[in-house]
Amino acid sequence: MIYEFADLCLDTGRRQLSRGDEPLKLTKLSFSVLEALVEAAPNLLTHDKLIVMVWGPGRVISPENLSQRITMLRQSLGELSQSPVYIETVYGQGFRLIPGVTSSRSKSDTSSDPAQSSATEAADKQNRGIRVAFALLLLGLVGWAGYMFYPSYTKTTIATGESSRIAPITIAVLPFVNTSNDAEQEYFVDGLTEEILNSLVKIEGLLVTGRTSSFAFKNRNIDLRQIAKELDVDFLMEGSARKSGDKIRVTAQLIDAASGAHVISSVFDRNLVDVFAVQNEISRQVAAELKILLVHKDDQYNTALARLDSIGIEQLFTARAQIAEYSRAPVKQALNTLNELNSRYPETPEIMGLIARGHMIYGSTGSLRQLEVPLNYVQLSHATLALEPTNLDALYTLAVTADDFPAHRIQAIQYYQNMIRFHPGRGESYSRMLNYLYYVYTPCDEIKSFVDSAPMGVFSADLLAEENENYDACTNQPWKSRFSDDYYLSLVRAVEENPNQRFLSLLYVHQLRMGAWAAAKGSELHIDYAAGGWWVSYAAGYKYLFSQPSDQPVESFIEYFVRANYGSYDRAAFFLLHQGAVEEDLDATVRFLRGLPEFPVEVATQKSAMALMVMQYRAGQVEASMQTAQSLSYAMNHYLLDSPGSYRYFNLAKNHLIAAFYANDFELAQQILSTGFADSHPYWQDDIAVIQIALAPWTQHPVAAEYMDRIEMDRQRARDKFGLQ
Repeated sequence: MIYEFADLCLDTGRRQLSRGDEPLKLTKLSFSVLEALVEAAPNLLTHDKLIVMVWGPGRVISPENLSQRITMLRQSLGELSQSPVYIETVYGQGFRLIPGVTSSRSKSDTSSDPAQSSATEAADKQNRGIRVAFALLLLGLVGWAGYMFYPSYTKTTIATGESSRIAPITIAVLPFVNTSNDAEQEYFVDGLTEEILNSLVKIEGLLVTGRTSSFAFKNRNIDLRQIAKELDVDFLMEGSARKSGDKIRVTAQLIDAASGAHVISSVFDRNLVDVFAVQNEISRQVAAELKILLVHKDDQYNTALARLDSIGIEQLFTARAQIAEYSRAPVKQALNTLNELNSRYPETPEIMGLIARGHMIYGSTGSLRQLEVPLNYVQLSHATLALEPTNLDALYTLAVTADDFPAHRIQAIQYYQNMIRFHPGRGESYSRMLNYLYYVYTPCDEIKSFVDSAPMGVFSADLLAEENENYDACTNQPWKSRFSDDYYLSLVRAVEENPNQRFLSLLYVHQLRMGAWAAAKGSELHIDYAAGGWWVSYAAGYKYLFSQPSDQPVESFIEYFVRANYGSYDRAAFFLLHQGAVEEDLDATVRFLRGLPEFPVEVATQKSAMALMVMQYRAGQVEASMQTAQSLSYAMNHYLLDSPGSYRYFNLAKNHLIAAFYANDFELAQQILSTGFADSHPYWQDDIAVIQIALAPWTQHPVAAEYMDRIEMDRQRARDKFGLQ
């Protein structure tokens, strides 16, 4: 049969899916899932019925496995679960195909004998069922004594009619211990731990706790059973690594969380060049013990393993751990090492991608001009993908770079989708997409859909608990704001734990917003303005906005933002607007305005849209400013009607109120001020310096005056609360 729906055509006879003349690649299982959805359309396809249609009757398929299959199918079709075009999720029930379906017989259907076709289809389904049953048999956890121990290792089952679903097996990889005398090997051992963890992620049916959760127990003397309880896992893996010259000894133990007994204990003595084989061998041992198939078709280091010597492999491991620190000195050290590796092993995508990622991170902690070999990391990322289209570091770099630009939102989403598509077991792929959904003010219901659709284990238990709290705050009255005084405390803790230029600059700017001048001056002592870079320029710009005495030339940080045109245009715009007001010269603002690329005015781009309408107004383009304001106000009004809790959670009222003024809709401005802000909203975080510039034409209007009074009163409240002056 040929089924046509939306822009897709499904030919079940040829087992082919196409969009126009372009065939789309689907795995056999994804094709069967889509076929079942199409045949059931427009009706809801329940979980149990989908399992029967795809895997056969009486099969045990976990809800997580089913959800992951739907996610993989969505990725192949090019859709996000929070903005579905083809597949609708009906929570707790099943799935439904969204577009209407028309059908006709394919040539393969009409040319073959119906009885033979039916028999072949039945045989295919039976064979598919046998293969699935065999795979499910392998998924059972078996101890050394064989299948008799199976019940003691099986997690709670949930009755679902005639069958029950077995929850996946969970494991956490604890940081391996560096037993070498050389403390400098700590980076290498951490890198080895992470690679073993990434290797285990590829075991189908095994859910691996994320790196962040596992590394929280580094250097902590806690009973292993207590760790397993806190992480809610069935098994723990721990071990040690001792490096001597080009030799390495890795000890690994797999521990049953319930009893604390060692299920596997192995020692691997290898040449360092074989370190990747060590991680694979450890994974294979665990897979054999758990009776789970191990898949290593897309190993992250295939090319590097074939080309690098033992020293190069060690350097690559160490560089990755250094870049993960997100501090200037270790990132710079890593980049110097990687540049040497790149000269010795050119066109190695694992090296190139990591260099691109390191340059992007360094660009936010210092000036790229300080590096011995500064480069365009966007171009390098594209060159890396040309060699290896699935390279995670290159995809990550391009996604994070693109998501800062309102004109590049579509590209950013595509890069994030590819991260998930090519690396479905990596928590980083999902966490970056989750951050982006928040960044563009995605309604809370859609964010929850994304979190729920992710495979179990990619998000930590702590993050899932936090997401549930966020969802409750967003959907239950009284409405709550995402922003709170706690954010300031989190910045204080971040600086205490890792005083890099990013955290220091953020803390400094928030102290300025609070009006805590003495505290801000103390934080500023640790900001290295000479280092340059995005965060330092951000701090210098806000110092200028708040009219604080400064030795920094105004042109230095304004030029940085104008030249880089980095991210949302609002920062560069308001630095220029303030300069224009101080110097009574708007020429620089007008030039910047002329060079802005077009972008859609919508809720996701509200900050840039607000800056645009203010610049247009100041440049004398009053009509254009009003059109921008009306477009933004229209988008905000609809968002408020559709998602009132999300509107207040993300504090969209601030820019909505400003847009109302520029649209000359003062009645709407009054309504927003009266009902648009959450009761718990911390007004001191609303950036009084920017608000004063944006509302300068209406400072005497009672609505604008009351709003700024609220901000000033809350600044005083926050200073009193934190004991700051």
